[in-house]
Amino acid sequence: NLREAILFRVAESTGLVLETIEPQVTVVGGNGSVGRLVSYNSDIPGLFAVDVRLGALAGANVFRIRAGDVTLDVAITGR
Repeated sequence: NLREAILFRVAESTGLVLETIEPQVTVVGGNGSVGRLVSYNSDIPGLFAVDVRLGALAGANVFRIRAGDVTLDVAITGR
């Protein structure tokens, strides 16, 4: 397991934090899995952390973050 492998903030283009949006994280490539999603909003507005587990085979594990209508793919390469 990789604790807090992905850190991200949910904000609009001007930097204003969107506190009402609850992001979702899914696996879209590789054999990894998503662990817990933690909000650190009380310490750093809009900040989230995701624990992940990489697949057993070497290569890219791709995780998709969705917040409202916006998505971002994050690739972590395992050895």
